[in-house]
Amino acid sequence: YKIDVARLMFSKGNLYERARVARLVQRDETVVDMFAGIGYFSLSIAKAAKKVIAIEKDKIAYEYLLSNIALNKALNVIAINADCREVASMSRYKAIADRVIMGYIFNSFSFLPSALAFLKRTGIIHFHSLCKENELWSSISSRLIRALGKVKAWIVNKRVVKSYAPHVYHVVFDIKVEKEKAN
Repeated sequence: YKIDVARLMFSKGNLYERARVARLVQRDETVVDMFAGIGYFSLSIAKAAKKVIAIEKDKIAYEYLLSNIALNKALNVIAINADCREVASMSRYKAIADRVIMGYIFNSFSFLPSALAFLKRTGIIHFHSLCKENELWSSISSRLIRALGKVKAWIVNKRVVKSYAPHVYHVVFDIKVEKEKAN
């Protein structure tokens, strides 16, 4: 990766999570990375996926994302410099993803409608969030399922990514989603 650590964040603590998700991706999958940054998840996933849509709002991070795509010759990665919520509202990006990466840990629940918009009728959402020690796991799990609304959803995996602060953890939930069939 090319990065200016004085201007952008790089978390070594996420290494296992990036490798884990890349191992889960299938050859025929299209993956949307809603918060691509410099390509942390997108570039690892690109080696396994058919296509990766890497969305990054921050202009500086986006420039590094473009450089890292070129550096890694990741021809199947499409980079978009925009807010992921705006991209999710565009008809050409609706229901395109087999898998959605939500690697942003702040106010994650507010981005779930966009993740659902990207997702095909069935797929996986990798939902990242912060979780207080006393919340692990039941309250956040039930809140997640309620937030997804009128779709069938179940948590297929959950894990602590790393400690974020005393008694606060960065967690990830892998959520299988089945939307209702259109009539």
